[in-house]
Amino acid sequence: MTKVSHCFQSLRERCECALIPFITAGDPDLPTTAQALQ
Repeated sequence: MTKVSHCFQSLRERCECALIPFITAGDPDLPTTAQALQ
């Protein structure tokens, strides 16, 4: 079981949920992506 699936299983057992945010690299451009990561 991966760390992520283990975490989701643990949350499911406690009737909780999770959100995994992500940033698409280069959208709309690389400088904006770099700012979002800071």
